[in-house]
Amino acid sequence: MNQDELDRWITLLNRLCGPVLEPLDHDEQLRDALSKPDSLAGPLIAYCLSPDRRAAHISKRAASDVKTAEPAPLRSRLVREAGRLADVAMWWALFDPQLNVAQFTDLDADGPLFDPQIGRTFATIEVWTETELAGLHALWHHAQLDQRHAADSRQRMVERITRTVHWHIENTQPDNATCHPWAVHVFLLHGTPESQHFAETQVSNCLVSNAKPDVLSAWILRDAAEGLTMARS
Repeated sequence: MNQDELDRWITLLNRLCGPVLEPLDHDEQLRDALSKPDSLAGPLIAYCLSPDRRAAHISKRAASDVKTAEPAPLRSRLVREAGRLADVAMWWALFDPQLNVAQFTDLDADGPLFDPQIGRTFATIEVWTETELAGLHALWHHAQLDQRHAADSRQRMVERITRTVHWHIENTQPDNATCHPWAVHVFLLHGTPESQHFAETQVSNCLVSNAKPDVLSAWILRDAAEGLTMARS
C-alpha cells in the first residue's frame, strides 16, 4: 500500500469514527467499559487513550481505572478461561507483562489463531470469527511493542499475522461474520487486492444498520487509523 492509499484510508476511518466519538465523554466510556471485565471495550479504549502506543503506556487519566480492572484474579481467570476469553486476554496482555500471547495462541502454527473446536467454547461461527479477528488485531499491536518484546519474538508474531491473514482471506466471509471491523488495518497493510476487499467489506458492514458505526466499531476504527498512522511513520 503506497503513501497516498494509506493517507486516504486514515482520513476515511477518522471521518467515520470522529462524529460518533467526539460527543462522548471518553473517561466515562472507559470507566463503563472497565466495569465489564469480559468485554473487549475496556482494553481497546484504554489502548486508544494511550499516549505511547509502542510502549503500551496507558494515559494518566485512565491509569487508576485500568489498575483496578486488571488485578491478579482477572489475570488468573483469563488464563483459566483462555478458550472463551482468548481475545480479551490478548488485549489485556498489552498492559500486563505477566500475560504472554503465547499462552493463548501458537505463534508457530498456520491457520487461525484460535481453534474453534477446543472445548466447544464458541457458540456460533460468528462468535468465533469476531474472537479471532479481535485477537488478530491485538496481536498486531503486540508485534509493534519494541519496548516489550525481543526482535525475534516480534518477527514470529509478524509471520504468524501474515499466515493468519492468508487463512482468513481464503476461508472467512467478512460480509456475514461480524459487524465490528476488527483488524481492518491489518488486512489493509497486507497489501493484496484480496485483503483490501476484505477490509472494505468490514468497513461497509459496520455502516449497514445506521449508516454510521456503533460506538464499539468507532473505537475500533479509531484504533485502526492510529495503526495505519504508525505504519506510515
